Amino acid sequence: QMYDQLDPDLCLTFLNNIKSSLSNSIVSLSNGQRGEVVYLHAVPTIRPIIKLVDGTFLDLINNKEIGILDVANTKREQL
Repeated sequence: QMYDQLDPDLCLTFLNNIKSSLSNSIVSLSNGQRGEVVYLHAVPTIRPIIKLVDGTFLDLINNKEIGILDVANTKREQL
């Protein structure tokens, strides 16, 4: 649908900017956990791999019931 109604170059630029702004960000998840975005899949960008506070990894592509609720302004904000 993106390619039928919107400028593909503009959309890809927008998605790449989202990707770069999320990389290494601290996020709050819908399951109450917090972690750091450590890997962003090419598509879909909004389902990254998160390193949780306990050191485990959570791939949001495989856990579709969990979403990102909040993104911290800086990585310096504590987990």
